[in-house]
Amino acid sequence: PIFSNNNLRQLRGFKQFHKLRVLSLANNCLDQLESVCDLAAIRTLQVLTLEGNPISYAPNYRPYVILALPQLKVLDNKEITAEERLSADVAMKKEQSLLRIMFLNQCAILKLERVLQLIKLHRELRGCVFGRISALNISEIPNFLQFNVNRFMNQCDYENRVDDVERHRVYQRLRDEVYRAWRSRGGHLLEDNPKKEKATTKGASTELWDVAFTEV
Repeated sequence: PIFSNNNLRQLRGFKQFHKLRVLSLANNCLDQLESVCDLAAIRTLQVLTLEGNPISYAPNYRPYVILALPQLKVLDNKEITAEERLSADVAMKKEQSLLRIMFLNQCAILKLERVLQLIKLHRELRGCVFGRISALNISEIPNFLQFNVNRFMNQCDYENRVDDVERHRVYQRLRDEVYRAWRSRGGHLLEDNPKKEKATTKGASTELWDVAFTEV
């Protein structure tokens, strides 16, 4: 079936076509890579065309789709070889590793924000206690228990308290931020530049993708 040029923005409705073997979705408005996961239920799907969609210009587009839809044999009129499947696995493992680092950094930021809140509260309570003591002219002020930042950081396990659904949402948001940083550096212009050698363009685009991860 051909669903090209239909301004499609999501693919949830295609799950019902469970016997599809060939599907053309070229030149639509798909801008979220994870939308292709809705096609995973179509086990018979072997040939898929997504070129012309915003997602087709994203870094790691082919690796992402190849791993999300292992039943595919041809993507955008190009056969998926065993070698490409292996390289796709390597590329996505690298990306997931970077996203995990970013996720842990986000958790650390949340912890530090909580630490600042607790330190502020601790100081306010100490001020109240010490103020009352001073008003009563008590010469000896008892030792006040200090807030142990290191202990709190070690014991506060934000990263393992997040469920899989929320973790996926955070990962997707982080990837979207990286994608915006990549676009701001002109990465999408490299992918859509027919005047350059494909290998050179892909290499430059991947390099910008790594830079975008560093920035975010």
